[in-house]
Amino acid sequence: MPLTSREAFKVGFMLRCADEGLSPEEAQLRIEKAASALSKPVWGGVGDFLSGGLRGLTTLGTFLPIAGGALGGYLLAKGKEEPVDEEDVKRQELINEYKRLTRAARQQARLKLLRDRALV
Repeated sequence: MPLTSREAFKVGFMLRCADEGLSPEEAQLRIEKAASALSKPVWGGVGDFLSGGLRGLTTLGTFLPIAGGALGGYLLAKGKEEPVDEEDVKRQELINEYKRLTRAARQQARLKLLRDRALV
């Protein structure tokens, strides 16, 4: 019978504790620490942020223009890109391969000429 996700998490957690060589007491301490972290309200961080008042607004006021500028620049750059034609890409790759083969053939011819001259 397959494990449920909860059981799989427990098994994985205990295997991790065993891999780290934790004693049963240390593993229990880690379990308690994780349980206390999970029992904290999820919205606590948001409440702390909102209770910061002016500090939160200052942070938000600093972040929004930067994020807006970055997003605007990205969208502007994406808007100027031309669509990629697959045939053009294939054609360019073929041209590049022909150029590479031509360079290799010329180099082979030069090497052969140098060898011939060295043997004379």
